[in-house]
Amino acid sequence: MNATLTRILQMLHVYYDKIIALMVLLVLLVSLLILLVRIGTDQAEHERFKHEIESLTAAHPQPDPLDLAIFENARRKLHQPFQLTPWERLVATPERRVHCVNCVRPIPFDAEICSFCAHVQPDEDAPPSDAWEAEHGINPRDPSVMNADIDGDGFTVIEEYIFNTDPNDPQSHPPPWVRLRLAQIVSEPFEMLFMGRVRGTRRTHYQINMRADGRTFMVEMGEDVEGFTLADFEERFDGEGYDRRDVSVLTLERGDVEIKLVRDQVTPHLQHHARIIFDIDGSEYRVIRGREIEVMGRVYRVLEIDPDESRVLLQDENEETLWIGEESVSYREIADFR
Repeated sequence: MNATLTRILQMLHVYYDKIIALMVLLVLLVSLLILLVRIGTDQAEHERFKHEIESLTAAHPQPDPLDLAIFENARRKLHQPFQLTPWERLVATPERRVHCVNCVRPIPFDAEICSFCAHVQPDEDAPPSDAWEAEHGINPRDPSVMNADIDGDGFTVIEEYIFNTDPNDPQSHPPPWVRLRLAQIVSEPFEMLFMGRVRGTRRTHYQINMRADGRTFMVEMGEDVEGFTLADFEERFDGEGYDRRDVSVLTLERGDVEIKLVRDQVTPHLQHHARIIFDIDGSEYRVIRGREIEVMGRVYRVLEIDPDESRVLLQDENEETLWIGEESVSYREIADFR
């Protein structure tokens, strides 16, 4: 046993450097093998990542243009601040004041706009006459009744007087537009999407979807949809083979406005949406130019949305037009309209 061990130790002593070199070589070979495997794995992972990056498509390849209307409106108001009516009686005599018809705070007698709430004040001849009040059983010595709704139709006595309706009969009331108010104007990309066409033996229908509420229209060339007329169609394709895409263009017209819809793409053309509130019951209407709304059985068509002045132009069934803004229509505007 000792002799065998001795021979082994002698061999290790003789071949010590060769054994060390062999072990180093084995370690290098294993390390090289691991490195080659890792390189192959990294290359495969890189190719997979590259393929995923190339397959990604931008959700918004073209950013929406910046709407400067809000900033321009703010700049205009900054350079034209509200000014109080100058008071000439500055020494001995106190200024005559009245209550604002909206916030009931004291304001100068001849002020046209309340300096507290910016509400337009009525003309001097706006209060009802004593004869009209007596005819309808209204106490002329009670000023609070002017803003009351006696018959529960949603309109005040002063509004009933201006339109010469019966304040005691809920079926007799001013036109609903008196209580319409603009809540908001939003500018956003065009809401119509061109989704495709269906060709028949005699007719071709074009599918248009509304982004806001999901409505679908199947219309022919020359027909109208939401105030726009289908004017032209051009068949186009982009790419080749499996990458070939239908990018056909459908042209819409309304007056001098021309909008081109590319299939399956959101049109960057800005369209103004207005949110109108009916103050009596709080109903809201989201409208665009050309859309109609029905309020208390009467139909109004939206002719124009003006984001610069924050107002909307309506047309009633008698083709009479009126602007509504962020505040309810004032007595002076009612009188001018009549």
